[in-house]
Amino acid sequence: MKNFKILIAAIVALLATTTNARTISADSIYCNDGTTVSVPVQIDDVSDAALIMLTVNYDSTIVVFQGATAGDVVDKSEFFYASDDSGRLMTVAPKLVKDSGGGTICHLKFHVRQGTSGQFSDITIASAQVCASDGVRDLSVDNPIQIKQGMIKVHAVADDVTRLEEAFVLWGASEVGNVTLASTDRIKAADNKKPIKAQSVNVSGAISVEAPPNGWQTGSYALLSTVTSSLTFSIDGVDSVSYRTEVESGITTYYADVVMEGQVAVDFDDEDVSAEVAGQIRTLLEETLAENPTVTHLAVKGDKDVVSVSADLGIAPHVDITGTEMTATYAPPKLSIVAFDPDTGVVRIKVIPGEGNSIRTVLATGCIHVYGTSNLGEKMRHVSGIQFDLAPYLQEGTKGEADLTVSLGSHTFLKVKASTTYTEIEE
Repeated sequence: MKNFKILIAAIVALLATTTNARTISADSIYCNDGTTVSVPVQIDDVSDAALIMLTVNYDSTIVVFQGATAGDVVDKSEFFYASDDSGRLMTVAPKLVKDSGGGTICHLKFHVRQGTSGQFSDITIASAQVCASDGVRDLSVDNPIQIKQGMIKVHAVADDVTRLEEAFVLWGASEVGNVTLASTDRIKAADNKKPIKAQSVNVSGAISVEAPPNGWQTGSYALLSTVTSSLTFSIDGVDSVSYRTEVESGITTYYADVVMEGQVAVDFDDEDVSAEVAGQIRTLLEETLAENPTVTHLAVKGDKDVVSVSADLGIAPHVDITGTEMTATYAPPKLSIVAFDPDTGVVRIKVIPGEGNSIRTVLATGCIHVYGTSNLGEKMRHVSGIQFDLAPYLQEGTKGEADLTVSLGSHTFLKVKASTTYTEIEE
């Protein structure tokens, strides 16, 4: 009887240490060099949890950390992170919006350095702490958290995709050699709607497709281009989807035509704009769309860079509506310096829409470059950084204008320029 009681006690103790055991996992991303990727970190159970803290290590010689955003289990308004850019970062989620089940804690954004093909960076969750809703207990003390580490593996264009982890996500628009996919592997759609290019694909069953970084938008997505025929796909999180193929010179390109309720299809002169820009265009035109419920298709005209810059600056295009099609035409905007105080370093910038366009709202997502020089014979260079987000400086009632504080030093001649990229503009 005594031995029986000892056995029961041991079983109870074992159950106590495994009840509500949690797993925190980082995805493994396979991609080309020069790509910007987002690695989700997920938890399978948030029961009785109120705070999650993570410390993550990565190889800074392979990837550059570009920031973190809150996932679906986290209160976005209170999420924050810190990084010293040396290969270590910390995220803190002090408030959760779910009290059961699992989901994503955060998304970690990395840029993969050029020339790193054939290498990889582990995404190592070095420590994880989950605190209870009473604000005192560390839930990971009695029930240690199980960790599944992730990685970013960099593939050259002709490299075969070989498995290093239990499951991986092949990043959208990547170009690789032969690919073998297990049932747990996924491919990711691209915001620019370009396909993954693979020499051949070996898979049993349907290929699971993840949403692009900015989410699904109504429109056509090229998923995969390969010599392999008769592939099938599975997509979740859309209202409806249909699939089609195009074959040229023995290469099959697989498309998914996605429908999201309340959205109209957007294309740019037979070439799709990114999901982010398409969303900005819809925001700028939502009043016009609401007044014309029969519109099912939005055609965008204008140079692609002009469209992106104009959308960022809150410029509404010239609009024509014929039947069910709305055509939005963008013209190149101009930026001018309205006022400049060299003592305080305050520059007032005005956005001037192109012909037929107007300022409806100002999004100002960081596409303004300020240049200066103390000698007009010298090449102008960026003033106090590469790019400025004008949102904190927007003047109420003066759409398209902003007060921007910069460190001028000896720069007395200034100009401003709009760009779609974060890299320095060569003059």
